[in-house]
Amino acid sequence: MRGLAELNQQTLIIANSLLIKYGIQLSSYRGASEVSLSKMIMSFPASVGRCYKYFYEYFMKHNMYLTVPRKSFLLLIGIGFFVLFCVLRLFVMIWRKNRIYAICFLGCVCLIPVASGAILLIVQGTDMILLMSMSLAVSPELCLLLCVSLMPEEGKLSFFTRKLNLLLLFLLIYVEVITVTNDQLALKEGKKATEGLTNAIVSELILEGYLEDDYAVSIVGRPSENSLFAKRPAWSAANAYAKFGSYWMGGREGYRTWKGFLIEGCGINLNFCTEEQYKNLLQTNELSEMPVFPAEGSIREIDGVVVVKVSDVY
Repeated sequence: MRGLAELNQQTLIIANSLLIKYGIQLSSYRGASEVSLSKMIMSFPASVGRCYKYFYEYFMKHNMYLTVPRKSFLLLIGIGFFVLFCVLRLFVMIWRKNRIYAICFLGCVCLIPVASGAILLIVQGTDMILLMSMSLAVSPELCLLLCVSLMPEEGKLSFFTRKLNLLLLFLLIYVEVITVTNDQLALKEGKKATEGLTNAIVSELILEGYLEDDYAVSIVGRPSENSLFAKRPAWSAANAYAKFGSYWMGGREGYRTWKGFLIEGCGINLNFCTEEQYKNLLQTNELSEMPVFPAEGSIREIDGVVVVKVSDVY
């Protein structure tokens, strides 16, 4: 414990030195600025519980976010049973030699979820999201490789076990690759659909003469909820992060997303309204009563701002 405290202190000193050098403040993102050894110790039991919770949800509820093919959960169940078989076989082998070692072996196996979610032991009060799940993603592969490497090399059962292990690894890698490929395609398709919708909006603004007098413009709503937004199979089967066009929400996020996409995504420079005007528009009854683009009345001037309502979700 003393060694851990010294390591923690040295790491903190190095981190603070780098932050001072580059003029950056320690981020408070997801509680990172409040990390301390005392909080880690006090929250340890609860953190361990959260490790098991997110381990279960990652594999059983989200199927490792493997969305293609849709029956990938069968592969994960197969890997689970295979690992269970290997663990039981190794346990019996160790038990015959040393019972204490066998019990310790089972204890180590039970700690795999804790090791996979070790970040939750460091930062309290945070959730395990997809971007933080690399340790969970590699845990099946590591378990398969460790189980097989500990098996005796001789015997037919060991031979077939090794072959099955290679098959499961190949299938898992294959499903992971096509899932990532599908997500990349979904990002491309979603961006293209959003660009098409945005160009249609700008064309309508030009047609109605709103851009000639340099009106302040506001585009409100989530593109993916608009009837003109093409939801192709790749987009529909993708993970949430890859569904481009579904992130546009109200307030600060919606304002900055639309404004940034117009410039960076479409290369269009509109006289976009201010963030304060955007927030005020979201609270008006006029906006909620407007139809959705491209219906007549979906473009209206409200409080000096030309508003385009893209969807009822904003």
